[in-house]
Amino acid sequence: MKAHVIINPAAGQPANRAAIASALAYLAEAGWSLVERHSEARGDVTHLARLAAEQGAEAVVVVGGDGTLSEAANGLVGTGVALGLLPMGTGNVWAAQLGLMPSPTLLYRPDVMAAARLLVESRRALIDVGHAWTRTGEHYFMLWSGVGLDAMIQQTLDAEARPVKRRFGQWAYVWAAARPIFEFRGVRARLRLDATRLRRRVMFAVVTNIPLYAGVVMAPEARADDGWLDVCVFEGHSWPDTLKHIGQLAFRRHLADPTVRFYRAREIEINTSPAMPVHYDGDPVARTPLVARVVPRALTVLLPPHAAQSFLTEPLTE
Repeated sequence: MKAHVIINPAAGQPANRAAIASALAYLAEAGWSLVERHSEARGDVTHLARLAAEQGAEAVVVVGGDGTLSEAANGLVGTGVALGLLPMGTGNVWAAQLGLMPSPTLLYRPDVMAAARLLVESRRALIDVGHAWTRTGEHYFMLWSGVGLDAMIQQTLDAEARPVKRRFGQWAYVWAAARPIFEFRGVRARLRLDATRLRRRVMFAVVTNIPLYAGVVMAPEARADDGWLDVCVFEGHSWPDTLKHIGQLAFRRHLADPTVRFYRAREIEINTSPAMPVHYDGDPVARTPLVARVVPRALTVLLPPHAAQSFLTEPLTE
């Protein structure tokens, strides 16, 4: 396998850095031809992934988290170059979805060497991506796009808690969520789901391509290669509704809650009053209105052989 390895120095915690060299040495011993690259600023990973495709790489392996993975996907959509992961981020939800690690917890640290072993055994698969538009531009998302409270928490984390995130990992999410959870009020939202139009007062809405979200199974019926995007709308007015939703998500009781609505569509439009933050794969980059459509099977990914059962409709290829 001829692969470019893109390392995000800002991902994860300094204590994990020693594991990267061991994991890359293992891949080299397994016969992988590696070209190592490092990102320095937001947007670099997209450029480096696109450059890898132009230079004939068969795969791009990201060393980072969901945000770094998303940047790489934006450089690889439609190229046929496979995207792999050695998890070194804070959330690592894609890694959990693939079985590279358990669902993220506040105490768990990713095992990069274990992920490298699974990467050697991996197979190629085609998955859908979301293509989103806002007033600030367009962007692909690989996992999800969120509007409302969850995007506001991500915005707080991005703007105020980066040092906390680097030092304390997932505990930074608790820090960043504390104020928005109690201050946020539900907003009036207009949604278009293909030809269906709805009005709701929502705390947050998530357009998802996979079942997992923030370490919990939010949309168990979502499949990453079915040509659809799943939409989860959490209705409410203030912090008691937020706490209820968080508690129910933790125990999967949200599936029977009448204030949580599930939809499936190929194109989604979300307008809110007032305008609210929007995130793509955990990175806050815009504000509503958001328009997103599915691009079927546009991204090639590397998956462990056992990973397909939970979130794909088609078997893996060799």
